Amino acid sequence: MARAVIQGEDGSNSAVAAQQLWGADVELVCCASFSEAFAAFVRGEAPVAVLPFENSTAGLVPDVIDRLLTDASLCVTGEARVSIRFVAAARPEATRIENVLAHPMAAAQCRRFLGLTGWRVVTAHDTAGAARMVHESSDLSLAALCPPSAATRYGLKLVSDDCGDDSRAVTRFFSVSSGEVKPESAHQRSLLAMLPKPAQLSPMLAAFASSTVGLRAVHSRVVAGSPGRHRYLCELEVGARDPRFGTVVATLTQLEVEHRLIGSFEAR
Repeated sequence: MARAVIQGEDGSNSAVAAQQLWGADVELVCCASFSEAFAAFVRGEAPVAVLPFENSTAGLVPDVIDRLLTDASLCVTGEARVSIRFVAAARPEATRIENVLAHPMAAAQCRRFLGLTGWRVVTAHDTAGAARMVHESSDLSLAALCPPSAATRYGLKLVSDDCGDDSRAVTRFFSVSSGEVKPESAHQRSLLAMLPKPAQLSPMLAAFASSTVGLRAVHSRVVAGSPGRHRYLCELEVGARDPRFGTVVATLTQLEVEHRLIGSFEAR
């Protein structure tokens, strides 16, 4: 049986992503925070971690991209996409809601709804965990922003059945392992981390523009303690064994741009 670290509880979107990647019977190591999830993974509690990378409404997950860009021991071996839907749920006997438990990424995807309700947002560590905490609480003014499945699991009633700002919202999750990337001929996606000097940025981007490699996205993060300098994560539409990938890497090497292969995997 596969075993995976996630940030969140069983019934969360992270759990759904882990099941997509590793099967319905995957054993979950549930952690309350990203720092705890990375620590559990480093301790070897599971051979993989399944972590959210980007939401189509709220954007990148900073804790995850920053760790991928700075920790050379990690690599990405797969991707899952989970359609996201949030409901507001409360105990069956609740009549007037004043407070709502919400994970920060959930709240960021439900800004319009939360603004209309005027409810006070109380930070929760996880979406499914928010539903569990409402179930366990005697506070009838408390609701949870959670997936519909979590509301059902804990016997909560729906106060609102569609809270998201975008009904088409999707979160992308990466399957993270340790060690070197192992490219295969079947791979159609790859990830490159780069740390160019300021004068290298334009030539670096030109290396992609002059190649036939499809560049899906370029994400940047400020280098801690170095204002104006950024690390970049580039998502490519070829696997790392593709000759076109090799051409781009050869150009980056010639330009003396610091770079590292983060991942190579099949498209889903």
